[in-house]
Amino acid sequence: MIFYHYTAVEHVNTILESGYLKLCESNALPPTQEYIDSVKSGNPIEDANELDSPKVVWLFKKQLAGKTPRMLTSNGSVKLAGVGQVLPVVFDKSKIEFTVDIPIEDVQRSDKFFRQFNTPEWWIKGLEEFGGNTGVKDWYVCRREILESEWVEIKDRYNPKNSIKRKK
Repeated sequence: MIFYHYTAVEHVNTILESGYLKLCESNALPPTQEYIDSVKSGNPIEDANELDSPKVVWLFKKQLAGKTPRMLTSNGSVKLAGVGQVLPVVFDKSKIEFTVDIPIEDVQRSDKFFRQFNTPEWWIKGLEEFGGNTGVKDWYVCRREILESEWVEIKDRYNPKNSIKRKK
């Protein structure tokens, strides 16, 4: 069955070299208060809940349309060489679209996945706030790596004619 995975252009070469879409945090459990406090203090620690949560590949059943959901952006900074000035930047983790064809048995809708891990409702609602025009029933998870043999196409979401890879 066809699903879509999104990533930043900066990740493409690593993905192509590895030959798979790797597992990442599932957000099944909210961050611990200890982690939140460490971030506020400027000395972040590893979050025990993230370490204990299962790892997944996030997928969408439908292609993204319109504005990029906040859950697919990251804030960062870039230091300008020779100037010493630091500029804030936003990284778009939706620019590259992977079309994948994987067995439906390997995929679970995120609301059912969250139920399986007793994810608090308040945390799910918080995640949905970052989902833009998508919601928990639009998100899917695969609990295994998605191999290159399952990739149908890789393209620039903003310029679809710029296909990086098409399955023959």
